[in-house]
Amino acid sequence: MKTALQQKESSIRFFSVSQADVEEIQRILPADLDPVPQTMKLHQVYSDERNKLSVRVLSCFCAQPKSCECFEPSSFTFTTMTASMGSPSADPSIESRPSTTDTDWIGKWCVVLYDDMPFPGIVQDVDDEDFEVKVMHRIGQNRYFWPLLPDILWYKHSKVVCKIQEPLFVGSRHYQLSKKDYQCLLKLLQ
Repeated sequence: MKTALQQKESSIRFFSVSQADVEEIQRILPADLDPVPQTMKLHQVYSDERNKLSVRVLSCFCAQPKSCECFEPSSFTFTTMTASMGSPSADPSIESRPSTTDTDWIGKWCVVLYDDMPFPGIVQDVDDEDFEVKVMHRIGQNRYFWPLLPDILWYKHSKVVCKIQEPLFVGSRHYQLSKKDYQCLLKLLQ
């Protein structure tokens, strides 16, 4: 295909990315790099400055090569863990996130952050950099439910907020965190 396009003098350019290229980039990337929220909804990503991305759900090229304000672009800045999330809690009853692989977390309840929102879930697996967590979905303030299709994702250690007790069953299919866990969570998220 490449040869056929070259023979027709097409403007399409091919780039070959080798496994070595990928490994080199992975080697220099920080281990605690935050993911861009709602990646699957994004259609256009561009950057005008270091560590900052502008993203939107619809592409627009009206001001190319500069960016424009069409379709309400939002920005994302790559940062390390914020001071409030990274500092240890003064409350000894709150178990903070781990810094290394800790298999004791498997099968335990925790709260993870996704798009800066807390979600309770059960730790399925742990590795050096991530936790695999089956999370509940939020339906209101301190109200959660199990989705019909299991929502299981890998989260960076920095996104695991704390361990909690199993949420309390409320109503026909909703759950809530205990008052103690909910108050501790609010403290950690301040």
